[in-house]
Amino acid sequence: MDEAILITMLLLCCIVLLDDDTDIEWSVVALCTTAANAHPMLATVISALGNYVLTCKQKVTYGTGEAKELYSQYAANPTLFKSLTNFTPSQFEQLMNVLLDSNRPASYLLKPRDVQGSRPLNRQRTTNGGRPHKLDPRTRVFLCLVRLKDDDRLVRLCAMSGLNIASICEDFWHVVECLLVATEDAIQWPDPAARRALSSNSMRGVGRDMAAVGIIDGTAQYIRRPGADEPLLYNGRKKRHFLNHLVVCDWRGRILAVRTGFTGKTHDGVAYRACDLYTQRRRFFAAGQTLLADNGFESCGLITPMKKQRGQAMSSNNRAYNRLVRRYRVVIEFLFGAMKIKFGMISGVWRHSLPRANMIFMLCCQLMNYYMRVNRKYIRGDRFSLNEMAMEAWEEAV
Repeated sequence: MDEAILITMLLLCCIVLLDDDTDIEWSVVALCTTAANAHPMLATVISALGNYVLTCKQKVTYGTGEAKELYSQYAANPTLFKSLTNFTPSQFEQLMNVLLDSNRPASYLLKPRDVQGSRPLNRQRTTNGGRPHKLDPRTRVFLCLVRLKDDDRLVRLCAMSGLNIASICEDFWHVVECLLVATEDAIQWPDPAARRALSSNSMRGVGRDMAAVGIIDGTAQYIRRPGADEPLLYNGRKKRHFLNHLVVCDWRGRILAVRTGFTGKTHDGVAYRACDLYTQRRRFFAAGQTLLADNGFESCGLITPMKKQRGQAMSSNNRAYNRLVRRYRVVIEFLFGAMKIKFGMISGVWRHSLPRANMIFMLCCQLMNYYMRVNRKYIRGDRFSLNEMAMEAWEEAV
């Protein structure tokens, strides 16, 4: 059988399965008739897929009782629920209690519009205006967390449950605004006493007068090729278009600060000098306090690894110092890896508007801190200590 015919048949089959406006029965019959002339087995496969889609579409319709109880169906299986949302049902309920707190403005988005009695957050609506939401608040937040973790899973979940994917994706941004407000206290810059505790033993005694409060680094969020401002978003070293975000975390991996929205062309050091962490140092650091960073933040007043001088060998003391810096700094690389595993929406290529990319990255950072706090499980556990001897023992144990 010709390979081009096979590929064409499979593509047409995919279009039929994904297009809600297509007459499924007619399309399946037409495909089976065409495929039977080419290969009988292909006709059997397409027929089976068509019957499966028809069964799924007839099972549930959008807005019915079964669709409204989607959250309850998955909450009955904690393992499956956590694989879809990163949270257990009990942790999800804790998050919902914060979201539905009447003292928070975010609650207006999740309450049914016919009983809210006020304007939703960032939306222009008359009092008691608009139709009520078809899905209950828990299902809406559940679908939002599923999309943050994996877009493809949301599409499959909506197809199996008979939900309109376009309506779910539109409502997704409303729930994101809600979560941003509800979890805004998950990321907080440490107070002076906490900063002194973080910097009490860090990096002292290795030839530097400064003590590090935390670790800073930048991470890329790749985007598709933009129509405007392309030179600003393109990075020649990585050969990609992306947005650059700066994140500060402590020694255990807890996020302390996030600065988003830098273009891909902006170097990490330039981005740091443009943000308030540098321009308003007295607000964030006391005398003798700074951050730990890689060589991309040279000449920014931060603790960075030593560089080898041209034509000279690096001394043993400098090599030992660089090893110590790497041991402390690697936690932020682990943090980025964990975030992009738990929230697939920031690990792939971003295909929405750029301001929303900053909003989603900030929400993922807040949810990551919330996740670590409720689980009491950080990137580095309680075995990690700030003194060098304990660090050596910790690494040998690992």
